[in-house]
Amino acid sequence: MFIGLLAPVASGATAWDSPFVGVVAVPLAAGEFERLYRALAGKLFDDPSFLRALSND
Repeated sequence: MFIGLLAPVASGATAWDSPFVGVVAVPLAAGEFERLYRALAGKLFDDPSFLRALSND
């Protein structure tokens, strides 16, 4: 039933300067993940085919 429903693929990439030391690198990576997640979620919710798939029509 759901085969092909989410066939399109959204992708993103990001890069940031970070030292190898985990105490600094991990919080920076977590913050970057949140920014990237928001960007990808924004792409998804801006996609008309996704919105049509969510509708009950």
